[in-house]
Amino acid sequence: DPANLAWTLGEPFVTDSQKVRAIYFWITENIAYDVAEFASRTPDVPFDPAKDENITQWQYRRIVHVLISKKAICEDYALLFQFMCKTLKIACEVVDGYALVTRPTDFKKMILNEEASNHA
Repeated sequence: DPANLAWTLGEPFVTDSQKVRAIYFWITENIAYDVAEFASRTPDVPFDPAKDENITQWQYRRIVHVLISKKAICEDYALLFQFMCKTLKIACEVVDGYALVTRPTDFKKMILNEEASNHA
């Protein structure tokens, strides 16, 4: 249960900063980057972070999948981190943007065509 995990991680700490650090440390030590998932994704599927306090069912399913598989891509890491912070009543927003691409022309094309971001 992602909420129970968040409470368990945050319980020993007093400040939000300490709780955030505990969440960050747990995620980085327990969730591996899913190279196969990254390679199989289509570049035209944009990441749409939650616009309010509630997460979508799709996002929740992704979070549970990450905890079960112990693997994630960038948006999954961001969703899990955001969910855990919000569970502990800590303000947190997912920021989407652009990751380094292999060719400078790819980046220029993304910016000029206002394509969806490729990183969260």
